[in-house]
Amino acid sequence: CPLVKMDAEIIQRCDQCLHSAFDLTQGRLLHKDDKAFLERMLDIINRNILDPGFSTQFIARELGMSLCNFYRRLGTITGQTPAGIIREYRLNLAEQLLVTTRLSIDEIIYKSGFANRSTFFRGFIARFGATPKVYRERKIEEALREKDARAEESDRAEESDRAEESNRA
Repeated sequence: CPLVKMDAEIIQRCDQCLHSAFDLTQGRLLHKDDKAFLERMLDIINRNILDPGFSTQFIARELGMSLCNFYRRLGTITGQTPAGIIREYRLNLAEQLLVTTRLSIDEIIYKSGFANRSTFFRGFIARFGATPKVYRERKIEEALREKDARAEESDRAEESDRAEESNRA
């Protein structure tokens, strides 16, 4: 039936339009304009995270938006405030530095852009469930356990290979 064929073509064209306008990002359908907005915002945060004058007003200015519109758009897309996004970014950076470097906690606080030590500790404990020192120790212990487990697995595989060879002989 030509009508059914035409409906199928319309559905396919709409589907293509939908896919061209939206991206699947972290399990959510996100409009490409919103994705570009978030990428620009994160780039601004990344480039300015250590600047003591860095603020939500600065980001809004860089994006060419009023502060009110910036808050509204970000809230609509993510459900978070700009300050919350910046805090999460800084905490994730601190966590990364904590587990990949030997920097002191004070150096990590500075390098992740926190101006206040108590704010950092409060936020870190709330986000990761432990003080930075305890968190680092846990991560080191986990890495050592994983390394030991891989070594044991490798030893068992070698032992199994030797047993197979001796059975063939």
